[in-house]
Amino acid sequence: MKRKVWIIVIIVLLVIIGGTWGYTSFQKQHKEAQIAKQLDTIQTEVKAFNRVKSDSQKLTTLKKMVSSADHYHQKANQSTKVNKAYQLAISKAQQYFKDQNQQVLKANTIQDKSVSDATIQTKNRRLNGLLTTIKDQGTTIYTKPALKKITNQVQKTIKANQQQATEPATSSVATKQVITQ
Repeated sequence: MKRKVWIIVIIVLLVIIGGTWGYTSFQKQHKEAQIAKQLDTIQTEVKAFNRVKSDSQKLTTLKKMVSSADHYHQKANQSTKVNKAYQLAISKAQQYFKDQNQQVLKANTIQDKSVSDATIQTKNRRLNGLLTTIKDQGTTIYTKPALKKITNQVQKTIKANQQQATEPATSSVATKQVITQ
């Protein structure tokens, strides 16, 4: 009789241990499947960003990606793999816009003193367009301090260009006065 009781107890324990092990294995596989699905979604969003040609569509795609990341961060059971993948994808997309903005800023910064007024006006129009673009991109691309910094940098460049436009005129008037005397 004692032997039957021990056998039943052992069988019950094995069933409980086996059931617990099976349940945890199922949960782990389910979580891994969700992580794989989320990583595939991120890859799809990155491919969509790279496929799109216009910057406005790229910005829209990036905003969707940021929204998806925010939605994922609100979940209770997050994965560090997914968080890192979102962070990497978003930072690469943001860097695309930052590099582009820096190229426009650099291309429209006047280095040469002998530049025509028309060239200065054209460069300032482009810089004003860049300023509008940066404001549209806003906190999707930049942090608030970085947004303020780049905005100030563009505004200072516009002012420097305008001063350069007035300097040659002032110095040429002074030069003409010296020559005529």
